[in-house]
Amino acid sequence: MKKETAVVLFLFTLLFSTAEPASAADNAFGPADAAMTAQQYLQARDLYRQVFVASREGPDAARALLGIAKADYQLKNYYESDINLKRFFKTFKDTARTDEAHLILGLDLMNIHKYKEAEEQLDLVKGEFQEQAIIAKAELAFIQGEADKAEKLLAKTDRKDYESNIRVLYIRAMILSSQGNHEQAIQTINKIPDQELKVENIAVSKAVIYYNARKYIDAKDMLTAIINAPSSRLEAIQAKRTLFQIYDAEYNQDAALKLAIDILSYEPTDDLRLKAVTLFEKKGDPDSAFRYLTYLKNKQTLSDELEKRLKKLQHDKDPKADEYLLKYFIYLSIDNPYVIEAAKYMDEKGYKEQAKRLLQKAARGRNGAEASMILARTLMQEKKFSDAKRLLTPITTDANYSGQASLLLYEIFEYEGNVSAAKEYRARAIRVLETQKDYSRVGDLYVRSGNNAEALKNYVKAAQKGDAISVLKAADLYYLSGKHDTARVYYKKAIDSGIKDPKSLQWADYQYGKLAKNNEYLKKAEGGGGAVSEAAALLRSEK
Repeated sequence: MKKETAVVLFLFTLLFSTAEPASAADNAFGPADAAMTAQQYLQARDLYRQVFVASREGPDAARALLGIAKADYQLKNYYESDINLKRFFKTFKDTARTDEAHLILGLDLMNIHKYKEAEEQLDLVKGEFQEQAIIAKAELAFIQGEADKAEKLLAKTDRKDYESNIRVLYIRAMILSSQGNHEQAIQTINKIPDQELKVENIAVSKAVIYYNARKYIDAKDMLTAIINAPSSRLEAIQAKRTLFQIYDAEYNQDAALKLAIDILSYEPTDDLRLKAVTLFEKKGDPDSAFRYLTYLKNKQTLSDELEKRLKKLQHDKDPKADEYLLKYFIYLSIDNPYVIEAAKYMDEKGYKEQAKRLLQKAARGRNGAEASMILARTLMQEKKFSDAKRLLTPITTDANYSGQASLLLYEIFEYEGNVSAAKEYRARAIRVLETQKDYSRVGDLYVRSGNNAEALKNYVKAAQKGDAISVLKAADLYYLSGKHDTARVYYKKAIDSGIKDPKSLQWADYQYGKLAKNNEYLKKAEGGGGAVSEAAALLRSEK
C-alpha cells in the first residue's frame, strides 16, 4: 500500500522560551498559554492576537505572533500558519524564538507537501528544539520513501525518547510495517494510548498498519469508528480515503463506489474520479462512467480517457458506440488525432453535421491541415466551393499538404471553368507531389491533362512502391496504347497485389482473362455483376 503522506505532524507540546525578559504583557500571555495547553486552539489564537495587537513590536509581539502561528498549526490551518511565520521572520530579527519558529514552519511545509522547503527549515533548528526537528526530518524521510534515512535519524534521538516518544514510536511502527515486519509494527503502534493517537492525528495510520498486517476486520472497524466520531475533518477524510482503498483492494465495488462518491463531494481529485469511473464500468454502468469522465479537471486526461473508451466500443461493435460518440465527442481535445478518425467514422455512419463539427474543431488544433483537407472535400461534395477554397488556400504553403491542397483547388477551379487558375494549381500540384514522391496522384493529374505518357511513368513508379491501384492504372494505359502483352502482365500483377476494391478487382480479372484467354478469370469477373459481368459472360460464350 502506498505510504500515507497526509499524516498530520505534531511532535509534542512545544515549550515556551523564558530567555526573554518579563514584560508588561506577561499577565496577558497567561490565559493564551493556558488555552494552548488545554488544546483550546481557537481561543488561544484569539488571545494571542489580542496581545499582538496591543504590542505590535518587541519581544511580546514576536511571542504573540508565534503563538498565533502555533495555534493555526494545531488547527491544521497550515497556509495561515505559514503566512504568519514568514511575517515573523521578516519583522523580528535575532529573537530567542527563532528556532521554534523554524520548527513550526518546517512542519507547516511538510503538511502542504513542500518537502524540500520543509527540510531546509528543519535544518535551521538548533538548541532545545533540535531533537524535535530531527524527529520531524525522520518522518519527512519516511514520507519520501527513504526508510533507511529515517531510521538513522531516529537513532540520533535520546534513548528514552526512542522508546517512549509518541512521534518516534509512530514513525518506527510505520517503517516496520513498510518493511513487512507486521507483528513488530503492531506491537510498536499499540504502545501509544488511543487518546494520544487522536491528539497526534495518527489513528488512521494505526488502521493502515493493521491492514498491512492483513488484519482487515480490525482495520475496517478502526476506520469506521474514526469516521463516526472524527477528531477533525481532516481525520475523517483520511479515514474515508483509507477505507476506500481497502474496499477497492477487496473488490467490494458497492462499498468502494459509495465512499468514492462521498469523498468526491469535498475532495474532488482526478485520481479519485478515475477510480469511480472504473468502478462504474465494473458494475456495468457505462452511462455513469462516461458522465464522471466529464468531471475531470485535466482536459488532456479527459480526452485521452474518452478516446480509449470510445475506440474500444467501436472495436467491440458495441450497439451504444455511436450514441456515446455523438454525446461526448465535444470533450475530445482539438489536438487529439482521434478527432479526425472519429469524424471519418461519423461521416461513414451518416452523421454528417457532427462529423463537420469535429473537423472544424480539429482544424484549429495541431492537426489542422489534415482536418481542413478532409473538411474541404466534404464541402466540395456539397458544392460549397467558396468555403472549401477558404480552407484550402492557406494549406498550399504547408509542407505536408501543399500538393493535396493544390490538387483540390485545381479540381474546384476546373469545375468552375476558371481555366488559368486550374492550370496554375495543376502545375503546382504536380511539382509538389513529385517532390513528395506521391506518384499515383501525379499520374492522375497527367491523365486529366491528357498526357498519358507522363501518367504511365508515374503509375509505374507508384506500382514499384507497392500501390496496387497504380498497377491497375498502368495496365489500363499499356492496354490503351496497344501494348497488350505488357498490359496482360500488369493486370496479373494488379490481381496478385491484393486489390481491395471489388469493382477494380473485377475489372482486372476481366481484362486479364480476356488478354490471357483464361476462362477462370472471366468466370470470376462474371460473378461481380454489372456491365463487366455481362461482357465476361459474352466472351466465355463465344469460346
